[in-house]
Amino acid sequence: MQEEENETSKVRLQPINLEVLSQEALREYLITLEKEMVRARNMLAAKDVARASAEALFRK
Repeated sequence: MQEEENETSKVRLQPINLEVLSQEALREYLITLEKEMVRARNMLAAKDVARASAEALFRK
């Protein structure tokens, strides 16, 4: 569990130069980022469920 938290704290996205992107490219980039945010939120929710299930199992 601790390793997973350490890996998470190391994740850094590299900023891109937005000035060189066209308006259409910026819109597409935003859509991509929004999809990635949804994916990350879904993963967090799944991990919350897994953690709750494990905690419930060990409480018995």
